[in-house]
Amino acid sequence: MKTESPIFRNRDLLQFPTLLQHVSERESDGFLIVITCETEALEEAVVQHLGTELAGDFLLRRVNYSSSGYAPLHKALRHETQQGDADGESEHGHAGAEKPQAYLLRGFPYEIFDEAPDLIAEELALLMEHLDHGARHALDKHQRWFLFWPPGVEQQMSEGATEFYQQVCYTARFSDHTRFDTCFRFEPERAEASLLRAERQLTSAQAKRRKAEAHNRLARMIRKYGHLKDAETHLDQATTSEFGPTFERNVILERARLAHWQGRSEEARSLLEKAGAVRDTTDRASSRTLLALEWGWFALLGGSPGKANKHLSEAIEAAAELHGADWDRGFHRLRAAIFSRQGLWRETKGELGQLLLPDEDSLLLQARALIKLGETGDALEALGHLFVKHRRRLSQSVRGRALGLAALVFSRVGHVQEAREHALQGLRILQDSGIRIYIPEAYMYLGLVHQGPEARAHFSEAHRLAGELGDSFIEAKSLVRLAEHAIDNDEEEEAERFGERALDLAQTHDYREVEGMARSVRCYLQIKRNQWALALGQGCFALNLLDKTGVASPQARLFLRLADVHAKLQNKQHAIKFLSYALETYRKADHLPGEAKALNALAQFYRDQGNRSQAENYTNRASMVTRLLG
Repeated sequence: MKTESPIFRNRDLLQFPTLLQHVSERESDGFLIVITCETEALEEAVVQHLGTELAGDFLLRRVNYSSSGYAPLHKALRHETQQGDADGESEHGHAGAEKPQAYLLRGFPYEIFDEAPDLIAEELALLMEHLDHGARHALDKHQRWFLFWPPGVEQQMSEGATEFYQQVCYTARFSDHTRFDTCFRFEPERAEASLLRAERQLTSAQAKRRKAEAHNRLARMIRKYGHLKDAETHLDQATTSEFGPTFERNVILERARLAHWQGRSEEARSLLEKAGAVRDTTDRASSRTLLALEWGWFALLGGSPGKANKHLSEAIEAAAELHGADWDRGFHRLRAAIFSRQGLWRETKGELGQLLLPDEDSLLLQARALIKLGETGDALEALGHLFVKHRRRLSQSVRGRALGLAALVFSRVGHVQEAREHALQGLRILQDSGIRIYIPEAYMYLGLVHQGPEARAHFSEAHRLAGELGDSFIEAKSLVRLAEHAIDNDEEEEAERFGERALDLAQTHDYREVEGMARSVRCYLQIKRNQWALALGQGCFALNLLDKTGVASPQARLFLRLADVHAKLQNKQHAIKFLSYALETYRKADHLPGEAKALNALAQFYRDQGNRSQAENYTNRASMVTRLLG
C-alpha cells in the first residue's frame, strides 16, 4: 500500500484498509463514515487516496457545505432524482451510470473554525440538527457518505448530533505529519545576536565592576548557546575583583551549575556550600530561597528525590518571608521534576499545568510527561510548540534533549529513520556543548530507536556514563532496558542479572516506574520457569506500581505477560482481556511496534485455541503494521 504524498503518518496509513473494509461490507446498504483532518491539504490528500482505491467501484461526487445550505444529506437525495445538479460535480471523472454513487461532504471552513469558531457557531448548530434528522433517512435510501471536518468539530458533533453518530459506522482520524518535518529538521541559528551584544558590552565596559558584570553575563549566554569550558573562562575573569556579596554569590552559583553540567558533582557540591557561606545582609530570605532551590536540583539530579523534596520545602518556607517576590514558577518546576523522577507522570503533568508562562525546561518536561502517558500526538504538538516558540533562543541543553524526545515520538508512529537521525543529532548537540550530565540520557534515546546489537551498545554506554557521573536514575533505567533487550534475545540469565540490579537501585532511590518495569522483567522470567503463581503475584505487584505512574508502554508490555500467565492457567477470558488491554494501550499511544507485538500475541493465542480464522485475521493485521515499520 503506497501513497504519493508523505503527508500521512505511517500510523494513519493503517486506517485505510479498515475504512475500505467498512465500505465493502456496507456497499449495498449505504454507510456514513466520518473523516477528520487537521488541514485542508491533508483532506485533499485523503480524498485523492480514496479516489484511487475506490475508482473501480464508485462514482465519487462532492457536496459542499456552503452550497447545500448546511442540509447536505437532503441536497444529495434531490440530486439522485434530478441528475445534473450543480452541487453534485464528480471528484474523479465520470465513470458511467452503472457505478453506484458515493458522496464526499467537503469544504468545511477550516481557517475560520481555527481562528474564530464563534463566526460559524450558528451554521454548525444547523448542520448538527440536519445530520441528526437526516442520517436515518439517508441510510434508508442506501446512500453512501464520507463526511470531512476538523478534529475540533468531532467532539461537538458527538455531543450535539447523537442520533447521527449512532448511525456512523467508522471514524477515521488523520494527522498532518509534514508540518513537523521542517520544525525538527531545520537547524535554527544559535542566538548569535545575543552573544554579540554581550561581547560588545564586555568590550565597551571600562570600570572594573561593569567589566565583571559583562563577563558574568557573557558566561551565562555561552553556557546556554556555546561550550561550557568557554563559559568558565569568563567566570574566572568575573571573580578577579570583589563587588559585594550578592554578585559573589551569583557567580559562585553559576560556577556550581557549570561544574554540575560537566559532571564534576563534588566540585559543584563544594561551590554550593561556598555560596551558602556568603553573607548577604540585604536580601537574606531571597538568598535562602535561591540556595534551597539550587540544592534541590543538585539532590534530584544526584539521585535523591526525597532530599530534593526537603530542599523544596525549605525554599517555600524561606520565600514565605518575602513580599511581592514570585517564586512559584521555580517551585512548580522543581516539584514537577521530582514527580518525574519518582515516575508519577500524571502528577508531573498536573503540576506543570499550573504554570501560566512555562519556560523552555517546563515545556520540555511537559512533552516528556505526555510521551510517558501515551499521549503521543499531544507530545508531538508540545515539542513543535517548544521549537516554534523559542526558535533561535532555545538553549543547546534543551534542544539536544528535545530532539531525543522527538525521536521517541517518530519511532512510535513508525518513522524509524527520522527517529534515529533526531536522536543522533540531539546527542551531538550535547557533546559539542560539553553538557556531560545529559549525555547518558541521549544514549538511552538512541537505544530506544534502534534494535539488536546497536540498541544494546547504546544502553550499555548510557549505563557506563551514568555510573561515572553518579546518575543513579539513568543507571537504573539503562539496566532495566538492558534486561528487556536480553529478554528479546532469549538471554534469561542476563535479563535476571540486569533486572535485579535495576530493582535494587529503584527501591533504594524511590524510582517507582523503574521498579514496576524491573518487576515486570521478574514476572517474565517466572513465566519462563513455569512458576505461574509467582509470576501472577509479581505481575500484579508490577501492574499496581505502573498504574500509579501512568506510564503507557511498560504497562502494555506487562499486560501481554499477564495474558500469557492466564492463558497458561486456562483463564481464557482473563487472557483475552489483558491482550485487548495491551492492544488498546498501544493504539492509544500510536505505538506501532507495540501494536504489532500485541496483534501477534492475539494471533498466537487464537492459534493455540484452534481458532484459525481469528488467528489469520490478527496475523494479517500484524503483517500490515510490520510492513509499514520496514
